[in-house]
Amino acid sequence: IQYIMNCKLDYIAIRIAKLIDTLGYNAIPIASSNIWRYRGFMDLDANFAPDMSHIYAATCAGLGQLGWHGLTMTPEYGAWNRFISIITDAPLCATPMYEDMKLCDMCGECIKHCPTDAYRKEVNGVKTIEVEGRTFRFANKNLWRCAWGEHFDLDLDLEIPEVVNEEVILENIRKYGRRGGEMGCCLKYCLPEHLRQDGGEFTSTYIRKKHAYASDLPVHRRLYDDIASCAQRYSVDNIAFLDEETLNSSGIDYKNVFSPAKGAVVYSISIKNTKTVLPAIELINNHGRGDGVIDESISPVKRALSLFNGFANLDITRTLENAGFQALNSVNDAEKYAEIAGLITNEDSQAETEDEIVVYGVVLTSASFKRTIFTGLQEPSDNPRMSITENLLNQIREEGSEYYAIVPAERMEALSEKIASVKEGEKLFLVRDKNPPFREYAPQVREDQRRIYKPSDYLNNAKSVIIFSLHFPGKVTEMALKPPAYAVGPYVFATYQTNFELALSGFKICKYLQDKGYNAVMTPDLTGIGGDIGSPRGLLYDAFCNSLEAVEAGLGRLAANGICYTQKYGMNQRFMAIITDAPLEQFRSNEEQFKGDETEENKITAYCEECRKCIDACPAQALKWENAVDIELNGVTYKWIPTIGLRCDWAKKYALCGEEGSKYTGSTTEVPVPERIDSDNLSTALKTSDIVLKFRPTTAERCIIDCPLNLGGVLR
Repeated sequence: IQYIMNCKLDYIAIRIAKLIDTLGYNAIPIASSNIWRYRGFMDLDANFAPDMSHIYAATCAGLGQLGWHGLTMTPEYGAWNRFISIITDAPLCATPMYEDMKLCDMCGECIKHCPTDAYRKEVNGVKTIEVEGRTFRFANKNLWRCAWGEHFDLDLDLEIPEVVNEEVILENIRKYGRRGGEMGCCLKYCLPEHLRQDGGEFTSTYIRKKHAYASDLPVHRRLYDDIASCAQRYSVDNIAFLDEETLNSSGIDYKNVFSPAKGAVVYSISIKNTKTVLPAIELINNHGRGDGVIDESISPVKRALSLFNGFANLDITRTLENAGFQALNSVNDAEKYAEIAGLITNEDSQAETEDEIVVYGVVLTSASFKRTIFTGLQEPSDNPRMSITENLLNQIREEGSEYYAIVPAERMEALSEKIASVKEGEKLFLVRDKNPPFREYAPQVREDQRRIYKPSDYLNNAKSVIIFSLHFPGKVTEMALKPPAYAVGPYVFATYQTNFELALSGFKICKYLQDKGYNAVMTPDLTGIGGDIGSPRGLLYDAFCNSLEAVEAGLGRLAANGICYTQKYGMNQRFMAIITDAPLEQFRSNEEQFKGDETEENKITAYCEECRKCIDACPAQALKWENAVDIELNGVTYKWIPTIGLRCDWAKKYALCGEEGSKYTGSTTEVPVPERIDSDNLSTALKTSDIVLKFRPTTAERCIIDCPLNLGGVLR
C-alpha cells in the first residue's frame, strides 16, 4: 500500500508541476521516495536525507504537526499519510500552520512497538525544529537502526546489536540474507487521541475513528457509480460488486482475510496481446539485463498494467473509506474472485489470456453490496462526425501531449535503414547482477550486438506510426547537479516519471485502436538506437530513444548529441512510438518552422559544431566529434554524433562514473573508463560498486543537462 501510494504521489506531482510550468512559472517536483543520500554529503551530516523532507514540508504547509516519532500527523488520519512536495516560484497563497489541537500526546505507542527499539537505543537526544515561532521536538534516532527491517529487510527475529550502522547492516545481510520488509510500526500504532478506537481482537493497534460512518441502510446507488467512475480512469474494463451470499458460497475463506467483510469489489484491466513479427524478447534486445526476462521496468505494457491496477485498488479503497465503510485492498487470489464475479468466463483462464494480457484486482469491504456488474467501461465513445484519425488525435491531446505526429510506416522503414548503416552490429554488454540488493555486485555479462528495427518487425501490415511526447519542467534540468543543492534527484524523478506517464498514455492509445479493430504496439525505442539509464525505479529508456524518430516525424530538430530539440521544451521531453495497421491520415502538431535558406535550417548543426559542450561534459567520453555523420531527417541534413554505446552504458546504465550524477547522492563508485571496454574490465568495475547504492543508482544525462540549448533557449 505504501509503495503504490508513493507511485500515486509521483503521478500527481509531475502533473501539478507541468501545469505550473505551462502557466509560465518554474516548478521542481521532488520524488516521493527512494532518492536519498544514505550517508552524509558535503556539509550535510544527515543520513537517509532526501532532496527535500516531505515530512517537514507537510508540517510547514499546515497539514499537521510533527510527532515524537518525527512523522507529520494530521487531525484526520494521524500518521497514516504520505506526502509529496513541489518547489515553485508561482505566487501561491500560503496555508496557515495547523494549531487547532496538539496531535501528539506522547502516548508512547511508537516507542513501545518499535521492533528495533529505535526510540530507546542509540537516541542522540532531541531534534528541535522551529517554524514561524512554533517549536517541534522529536527523537533524534539512529536511522540505520530504524532501517534494519523496514528498508534493508533484515530479520527482526535476529539479535539486533547495540550499535547499528552501515557496516553492521551489510555484515548481517551477508551472514543471514534478507527476510522481508516490515511496515513502520511507529506509523502503524500512531493515532491522535481523538481518533483512537480500541482494536479488540481484530488488530493489535487502534482502529481509526472516521468522520463519517455508513448507516445500516442499503448501500447508496451513487457509491456504485462513484467506484465505477473512479476505476474507469485507470483503464478498468469491467467491475463487479459481490454480495455476502455470493462470497459465502464461493469457498474462499475471505473472513479470515478481513473479518468485517460483507462484500467485495472485483475488476479487470486488459489489453490485446498483439503478436509482433519478431518475438517481444528480441525487440528489446538492446535493453535490459540480458537475462531473457521482460520485466516491468523494460515493458511499458507491464508497467502501465501494474500502475493502473495499483491506482484503481487504492482509489476504490479510499472511496469506500470516505463513504464510511471499512475496506482492505491488495487482497491475494484476485483471479478466484474474478471467476466468482463472472469476469473470467473461460475455464482455462491461461488460454483466455493468450490473446489478451489481463490483470485482476479485488477490494474487500464492510459494504453490503448487491451483486452488480458494469462492463465495457473502456469502449470508445467517438464523435461520429469525426474520422478515426481526428478522434485519435483528441485522445492524444487529452493525455497532455503537445508534440505528436502520424507518419506512414514507410518513412520509419527508411529511417531504420539510415540508422542501421551507422549503428547496426554495435557491440553491447548486458549485465545481470546475480546477487540481491545490498550484496556485493556479482556480474554475469553477456555480449550482444545492437539490432536496428523497422515497423515491419513489429507488425506485418504496419501502415502508420504515431509519435507523441510528454514534457517535464525545464527548471529540473537547469538546476541538475548545480550547487548548492546538486539536485540530481529531481532530474532522475522527472525522467522516470515521464517514462511511466508515456507508458500509461501509450496503453490507452493502443487500447483505443485495438477496440476499433486494429492492431497496435507501443515501443519506447522504435529503431533500437537508444539505451538504458540506471534509476531508483529500475532501468529507464534514455533520451536517445525515439529522438531520431521524432525529428523524422517533424516534431523537432536534431542536436549533435542525438537528442530531439523542440522550440517550446528544448530537450525536456521524451517520446513514445505506436505502430499500427490502422489507415490513419498523416498529421503533425505544432509544426517546427524551418524558415529561410539552408544555412538557417542547419543553424542547430552550426551551433553544435562550435559549442561541443556535450562532448566535454560526458564523463565517459561517449561522444566524439570525429565520429559525427551526416543524416537527413524530414528533409534536413544534420550532423549527428552517434554515442559509443559501451561508454555511454558505463556512465549512466551502470553508474560507474560519479560525475554522471551518482556521486551527488554519496555513492563511492568511481571507475575510470578504460580505453577499450571488454567483459572482464566491466565485470571488475561493477564489483567495486557501492553496495548500498547499486540498488538505487541516480544517474543523469550530462550531454543534456550541460547543453546550452536546454539552458538558454539559444534557438527559441
